[in-house]
Amino acid sequence: MDTQPFNNDKNPERVIAAINKQYLLNKGLLANYIKANKPSTAFIKNAMINLKYFAPANYYEFSHNHTLFKSKEELKPWLKIQDSLFKTIKLSNDEALNAYNYTELIYNFMFRETEALEIEYQKQPAVFYKQWFHTNPAKGDSTYKSWYLGVITKKVVDKYFTGKAAEYAYVRALKYRFSRADYPAVVSIFNYFKKEYPHSAYVKGFSPTIAELVKKQQQTFSKATIFVKNNGTRLNTFKDVLALTKGKVALIDMWGTWCTPCREEIEKNALKLETYFKGKNVNFIYIANFDVGREKEWKKAIAYFQIEGMQILANPALTKDIMDKVKSTGYPTYIIINKDGSYRKTATQHPVNVQAMIKEIEIANLQ
Repeated sequence: MDTQPFNNDKNPERVIAAINKQYLLNKGLLANYIKANKPSTAFIKNAMINLKYFAPANYYEFSHNHTLFKSKEELKPWLKIQDSLFKTIKLSNDEALNAYNYTELIYNFMFRETEALEIEYQKQPAVFYKQWFHTNPAKGDSTYKSWYLGVITKKVVDKYFTGKAAEYAYVRALKYRFSRADYPAVVSIFNYFKKEYPHSAYVKGFSPTIAELVKKQQQTFSKATIFVKNNGTRLNTFKDVLALTKGKVALIDMWGTWCTPCREEIEKNALKLETYFKGKNVNFIYIANFDVGREKEWKKAIAYFQIEGMQILANPALTKDIMDKVKSTGYPTYIIINKDGSYRKTATQHPVNVQAMIKEIEIANLQ
């Protein structure tokens, strides 16, 4: 159903009323269809299950798209409705796996619950490690950073799902992380999955793709990859970065291994841009932000995506100085440096129009 009319609502009353209205309409349509067409018992059973999950699935998706950054007080009415809807269903339900609304609920649930744990980790790491790893930050940190979203996914599946529903929850998590170019998480989730469900048909289905990912993860750096001295961790100001490319046009990519849009853009456009400008006196500078302490993961990502150009692992001071100077808060952020050292954010940002980006760089190179 179309929930866009409620996007700006601060409370859930209108959207839940609309969802309930649509549910009753669907119920009536289904009853009329069954009466007129007399479908099989199996069809009726599955259709009734699908109907049962209509309201929980639609409300969960809408509410979590609009409550991510709300305060605890603002969340109360939204969660109250969610709790009441979830009391009418089984979240882990093997019999519902043929029902579209149920499988969509699993997809959104896996996505949003892992997202919530990421936020919890960032805001309250001590609470996060105590609740989910039963340990302190010092011991939990190494495990979490090694597996990152893979281990979070396993925690969510183990807490909320069993049986075939758990198997399917892993599958949806795998497909989602793959679509977000989060390949280390894909491999770690698949390894968990294969261990838990060695005879699953999905193991055979996913194995060729996972094998390719593992192969790519074993790649060495491109010959055109340059790590700035000390990985760039001692650069503290934008001026320090500008000194690295004096007299040349450069494109800066402010990214992070943790940043989904950053990974997507690098996979989609980095090689295209680097190939197009090869030998044309243009530098590419990739500055990884909020990845200090994750040097191993950072270098793995660079090798995996075969990123060329200068690589900098930014300390917090450098990140702040650059983002403050270009007046940007989101990642990725793209910045063109002119030959004279002046700079500006590119007109095209995420999602990048690669042809527009090429034109901007070409114009800068002609000046």
